Amino acid sequence: MSKTSWRSIQRQLKNLRYEPGPIDGVQGAKTVTAVKAFQSVKGLVADGIVGPKTRDALFGAAGVIDHSVMTCARLAEIAYTLRPRQTTPGDWKLEKEHKLTVVKSCPHANVEAYMLSNGCLLIPGSNSFADYVWFNLRVKNAGSKKLSLSYMHAKNDVFSAGSKQGASRTFWHQGFLAHANIIYKWIGNDPANWPRLIIGHSLGAASAQTRQPVAVDLSR
Repeated sequence: MSKTSWRSIQRQLKNLRYEPGPIDGVQGAKTVTAVKAFQSVKGLVADGIVGPKTRDALFGAAGVIDHSVMTCARLAEIAYTLRPRQTTPGDWKLEKEHKLTVVKSCPHANVEAYMLSNGCLLIPGSNSFADYVWFNLRVKNAGSKKLSLSYMHAKNDVFSAGSKQGASRTFWHQGFLAHANIIYKWIGNDPANWPRLIIGHSLGAASAQTRQPVAVDLSR
């Protein structure tokens, strides 16, 4: 989670008269306690985790999803300016233009995906040379097992080892499947954490096809 997103959460908690401690962008004990108190009042699971339901309750109108192509295109453009472990002008642009923040980002070194405060998942795809080598060219994992798009509930895995021909009876780019698998596992099985909208480009477009909510493919 970027510092700007935790600042926004802390600021909103303070506005609602919950005491999160200093507005410093740090997920400290006081902030978590304030989140739990807010969740209890709203009838949510008081676990201190700011998931989609808590975000919607906390930010109100910020939880509304705008499915328009132009808005999705602007968010996709911003996605390429975000960074997992630092605040960038993209974070400020999200807040200023869309009243949104990044609440968490994929921890994998070569996979970028950003969950926003309204439940939208941004997947910019190849945003660095390393991303491109790992997944578009597959130089780094060229000898790995072939993956197919078929759900395996016991393993929390939609990608089984086997033919590269997927469940749709079409052939998938193996690097794209490997990239999508990482994002799928990061999101997890809990429906409360699933995105309400996925905006994907290039590699992200493949990942967008692994989930059930509305997905916007901006690759074309």
